[in-house]
Amino acid sequence: MRSAVYEEILATVPLFSGLSRHDLQNLTGGARERTYAAGETILAQGAPGAALFILTKGKVRVFQTTDTGERDLRVMSPGEVLGEYSVLTDLPRTASVVAMEPTTAILIPSWDFRAALNKNPEISLQLLSKMAERLIRLEQDTGRH
Repeated sequence: MRSAVYEEILATVPLFSGLSRHDLQNLTGGARERTYAAGETILAQGAPGAALFILTKGKVRVFQTTDTGERDLRVMSPGEVLGEYSVLTDLPRTASVVAMEPTTAILIPSWDFRAALNKNPEISLQLLSKMAERLIRLEQDTGRH
């Protein structure tokens, strides 16, 4: 896939929809596409975060492994972004992600994503909003307020 196609896809993702053509070009310059088979691990809990993923096809299961077993967090579909926590914090991945069916994602290297954040603070605000939504949902699911 070419960068122009990546730009078009990212323009439809809520996190990136407000970006200019130029910002999308900067963001997708080092992007690449990767396909995963059903059951294949996309992200492993504890691994370093070298890229941000935008799902373009398929569904994935996000879960954490704890002392008592696996804890499902959510199912994600095309248009959703994953891996942003590790890319932002340089901390290991907080959850594992496994393809539930054949899945395709666009990978944006962490250094490209961080450069885009520096050039366009609007991405940071949108990302913060999405992360807050996830935190609220998690708190509601676990009964915490």
